[in-house]
Amino acid sequence: MLLFSLAAKLKCIGVHTYGSICDGAGENRVYIKSFDWYASKWSFSDLVEVNFNKDKKSFYAAKIIKSNFERTKFIVCQLDCDDSKEIEIERNYIHLPISLKLEWNINESCEFKNPRDNQWYLGKITDSDPVESTLSVEIKSTKEGWKVFSYHISRFLHPVYNNS
Repeated sequence: MLLFSLAAKLKCIGVHTYGSICDGAGENRVYIKSFDWYASKWSFSDLVEVNFNKDKKSFYAAKIIKSNFERTKFIVCQLDCDDSKEIEIERNYIHLPISLKLEWNINESCEFKNPRDNQWYLGKITDSDPVESTLSVEIKSTKEGWKVFSYHISRFLHPVYNNS
């Protein structure tokens, strides 16, 4: 938070930092959504998460292949995909990978990858069964329930990504 505050103050007095300080904030530079420092440090073979659909909803694991000099566009290769090809994507649609979480609590929010369409949905942990080693998850938008075996947690569940 201190970095964002300092960057905003520098911007207000006309000092420009590396890259843009805001993503699409236009005239409203007070609301900082992200900091380009991460993009300036990304390089070949770094693992990231990419929003290929450009809808800011579903992010997928990918590896950086190369970037332009300014690091505003990256060529990435999607991981865990049968038809993986190199895709050029803007920095706005890339973020750091979400760290794995192995322990979940009942009523905790999560993002769940629906095996039906491989899209990520906002969900909630509704039950835990230590005998079967499963977590029950409910997709909030559809009230659809799923069971996730503990050995598949990292594939189908991750913490809610806070992109504010």
